Amino acid sequence: MFLISALVAELCFGSFGIEELCLTYVFEGSDYIFFVNEDFTARYDGFPLSAISVTDDNLSSVERGYCSADQSDDCEPPKIDLETFEPVNRILEGRNAVVKCQASGTLPKVTIWSRGGQLVMEKLRGNMLEISDATMYDTGRYSCTVKNPAGEDTAETYVQILSSACGGLVAVHENKTITIQSPDFPWPYRKAKSCSWRVCPPQGMKLEFNFTTFDLRTFDKLEIINECDRQHSPWRTYCGSKVSPGSFLSRCNSTCMQIVLNSGFPPNRVATGFQANIKTSDPDETEDNLEEMVCGSNLVARVIPSERQLLALEVNVKILEVHRQDEPMLVSPDDEISIKHDFTITDMYGCPMELKTGSEYYIFASFERHINSEDPISLVMDFAVDPNNNETSANFIERLKAIKEEPPQCEPLPAK
Repeated sequence: MFLISALVAELCFGSFGIEELCLTYVFEGSDYIFFVNEDFTARYDGFPLSAISVTDDNLSSVERGYCSADQSDDCEPPKIDLETFEPVNRILEGRNAVVKCQASGTLPKVTIWSRGGQLVMEKLRGNMLEISDATMYDTGRYSCTVKNPAGEDTAETYVQILSSACGGLVAVHENKTITIQSPDFPWPYRKAKSCSWRVCPPQGMKLEFNFTTFDLRTFDKLEIINECDRQHSPWRTYCGSKVSPGSFLSRCNSTCMQIVLNSGFPPNRVATGFQANIKTSDPDETEDNLEEMVCGSNLVARVIPSERQLLALEVNVKILEVHRQDEPMLVSPDDEISIKHDFTITDMYGCPMELKTGSEYYIFASFERHINSEDPISLVMDFAVDPNNNETSANFIERLKAIKEEPPQCEPLPAK
């Protein structure tokens, strides 16, 4: 144990317990106490306090002496206080909670929390396990281990997160409008949450949905299921916030639909969720507004990907058929072109998809202008369509060919 003054601005040494010790922002003229051996290697895994500022209290503690592995007879091994340690902790979803792990024994004591053999450093607060904004992912068995040179003690606790209800059964009556929305709307919806609504019409009627707000995090998704589909697979799946479900009708009369919201654990951004108004209707089913999608892109073509450059965020494709294109960048069948894309390529509903080399796809792309560049215009991917995907409309190709034969009057598009 050494007292060191006027250190350099950064001091690193060896492997110190759980992580490599590196103390930064050491100020000239200040005194620090480091717990090290004579060769400046870590004397003991004193995480998280391996270096402390010199104060009267700290100096008094050092002078009294700490537990030494060389003199373990003077050390009392840790003993977790089972009277204050709760073997089961029930926490309401969304709430904050602290699980204490107090132990007797000679200093220095190190407290480590783990789950399934993996350290949970992000939840460690001194000797306590701190759970903030509890989600179902936090449910599980946690171990608290307290160590010192004389030994260690371990106790386990089961953390149960009590889920709050969301979704439910919704009956829509004739000439009535029902509203469903994500939990806490218009405030951000919860992470690590699954909500399901089963919406049912009267006999002989269909359901008409109108999504007035739709804002999901990038990798979260909303699934729409027609129960008249025998396999009950999603009819449509929407992700992110670029594409909204808009307005649509259920596929079958007298049949319920399911709306399922699945949010993941990493909150990559704050999102408000969705709100939808639902009423009964009896007209025929509507389709995606494919004409509007075609007019919203400078290039619509059937292609085969030949290479994807992940680092450059580009995909090289061979043109098979052109359905729509704008000047000045014209392409022809058999041309090889490069198309830029975001971190992920998405389908027409905003959900991530993979372009496999050798498979056919329909791509919708727009111009991107560059100032002071050798290539003043390039193409950037709007979205892609896999004609073999179950969620792609069965008549998508026929409708696209009809649009090619009778092109719509599209407004000029500005470059992105």
